[in-house]
Amino acid sequence: MPKPDFSHLDFNDNACTSWNSYIKAHAELLATTLFDNHVMPGSCLVCGEEVTFETIVSHIAEKAHCQRLKQKLDWKEPVSPQHLDLFTQQWELEPAAPERIYAFNHVTGKQHFTTQYPPTGGEATAPQCMKPQCEMTTVKARVPEAQFASANSDLKTPGHDARLPIRSGLGY
Repeated sequence: MPKPDFSHLDFNDNACTSWNSYIKAHAELLATTLFDNHVMPGSCLVCGEEVTFETIVSHIAEKAHCQRLKQKLDWKEPVSPQHLDLFTQQWELEPAAPERIYAFNHVTGKQHFTTQYPPTGGEATAPQCMKPQCEMTTVKARVPEAQFASANSDLKTPGHDARLPIRSGLGY
């Protein structure tokens, strides 16, 4: 698999206009998927800020989030699939869900359902379930070290089915 296109990061674009245009549909899909699966967004892996269903799209698309992400990338493209994987945030879904985890990469916007946790945990946390019959508990968002699905590479609209096949590894 070829190296992903990172042109939306445009390190010379201080206004983050390329970022905003690129990431908005991905952020909308993330918000819809979390809402549909009764999972609160919780803390942003990149910024550490608490986000809600009402603020997650604008937060991810905003200049401040873009600038923090570029800073954490040391103003360079990810150097390996493992480096890119450090920016993947995961949420645990309801116990009855057939695929228990939803993953979102803050650099590429790629996202997918999975049944397996990555090898290590991350720093961000998110409440597990919003339904009245579920106990509100906080779960750690997971940050994979060596696995990332490249599903959603042809994302055009936020309303399409997010349950795409998972392909392991970015391969560059």
